[in-house]
Amino acid sequence: MHESQTSHQSQRIQLAEDRELLGWCDSLGVTEEQLRIAVAAVGDEVDDVCGYLGRPANLHPRTCR
Repeated sequence: MHESQTSHQSQRIQLAEDRELLGWCDSLGVTEEQLRIAVAAVGDEVDDVCGYLGRPANLHPRTCR
């Protein structure tokens, strides 16, 4: 089975992809700068970033149009 490269399946936040970055900022209720600081502090694993930001770990990026 082919696994999609989106973060909600890979469980990683891809800061290099603008659309995904904006989706995570929206879902987590943080600015781009806050998200970049969190990823720099704990890595790009979704659970780690959510923990650092005090957010539930079951979040997924919202789709940006």
